[in-house]
Amino acid sequence: MKVATYQIDEDGLLDSTFNYLVKHGLENITIRELCKGTGIAQGSIYYWFSSKQDLICEAAEYGLIKVVDEIFLYVFSNMENLRKFFDECLSEIDKYKNELRFIYQMAASPVYGVKVREQGKDINIIYDKYVKMLALRLQCSTQELKPLVYLFISAVLDYAVWENAENTQMQLEFIYSVFMKNINAATI
Repeated sequence: MKVATYQIDEDGLLDSTFNYLVKHGLENITIRELCKGTGIAQGSIYYWFSSKQDLICEAAEYGLIKVVDEIFLYVFSNMENLRKFFDECLSEIDKYKNELRFIYQMAASPVYGVKVREQGKDINIIYDKYVKMLALRLQCSTQELKPLVYLFISAVLDYAVWENAENTQMQLEFIYSVFMKNINAATI
């Protein structure tokens, strides 16, 4: 049996752990299995985290922020054609379904859920940062844009969990129509 012997920084550890957990799930995961599956030395884990629960919860938060940043990067790179963005964004979301499902599983977990939801409260700060950036880019009110961004996030999570593209596209069409109505009213 080959044992991992190298040290890793905290971000690398969180990234490796998150990717491993997305692929293998939470069921009966041990530190030994995690180390074997990621190649991370057990000493690295206990250097950065006091318990398995802390590591798993931190990895989930790290992964959520990473996915949110990547999705919003996609949003910003497709701002020139909003119609096309709303028509094609589910294809982009498909790339993150496993990660989003894992995060949903974490939030619903009786073991990890309370801690993950507590840590996840800070995610609203990140969402609000993106609302401000979008409002500035689109030259519209953050107050009008914020509920639409949160509806978009809800639709994305709903799609990741239930995979109902038809219902999600219907939600996206509603968001798009309200958004365009507000943008057009603001420019008149």
